[in-house]
Amino acid sequence: MRKTDLQPEQILIPGEYELGNESILKIYFRIFGKGHGKDLPPVIVARNDITGRSLKDKYESVVQHLSKRGYMGEMNINAPYNLGRARETYARFNELIAKAPFYLFDGNHRTTAATLTHRSIHALELQSDEDIAEARRMIERGQLFDFKRPETSLRELVTAFEEYIIGNDRFEGLRKPY
Repeated sequence: MRKTDLQPEQILIPGEYELGNESILKIYFRIFGKGHGKDLPPVIVARNDITGRSLKDKYESVVQHLSKRGYMGEMNINAPYNLGRARETYARFNELIAKAPFYLFDGNHRTTAATLTHRSIHALELQSDEDIAEARRMIERGQLFDFKRPETSLRELVTAFEEYIIGNDRFEGLRKPY
């Protein structure tokens, strides 16, 4: 586990970017605005390359599978359309992770407040499976706010995040080639 300061453009967040409590955001905005953001617990992040880009392999498998189905004359009218979507989604994802080497797992309100006040984001970078367990112990000790992810390994955590970001449900019926 490593403490680090990040810029907003270094962190990839889910598309919905749900801010469930506007009052908390206003409080954090005031805290960061007065230069006390580091007094808050850090947000939780991990590097996007921690899994060896397993999702890259997954998408290349989908593209390869769809290419074969589309060109071998099978009766799948949607294969060319799905192939194009898979390539487009994978290309966009690669574009995003090239610019943002970290994934945010906890701290939407704090990262938003830091961004709006032009401050760096104080983060705790998970680097191993043990770091996930330690983060949960830190919550029990009151050193972190919360971490509601069910995954127990860093690989599972990063992969689940990537699949959520990509919108895996868009590729209905294409789960077999993974």
